[in-house]
Amino acid sequence: MEKRPISRIKSADFDSDNTTLVFGLHSIQEVMNAGKTFEKLFFQKNAQGTQPLIKIAEELNIPYSIVPAEKMFQFTRKNHQGVIGFTSPITYGDIQE
Repeated sequence: MEKRPISRIKSADFDSDNTTLVFGLHSIQEVMNAGKTFEKLFFQKNAQGTQPLIKIAEELNIPYSIVPAEKMFQFTRKNHQGVIGFTSPITYGDIQE
């Protein structure tokens, strides 16, 4: 699982210096299981094996976009397996009344 500061990645979608890039089906799943917060997930259009993660993202209210491969390659040229996520530098909690 590769993690690097997003400041090295040129994208209009994110500009936070503290956001971490995570990619790959199993890596994204591990981060979700660990309870980390994602700022956003990107799924490659027509990528195989991403549907279960899309369902989990919907259940957890994680913002996501389905994008063409060209957009995914703006983030990384490595084998992302059709999914890239940006983790939050902070963990969000539910507001209790």
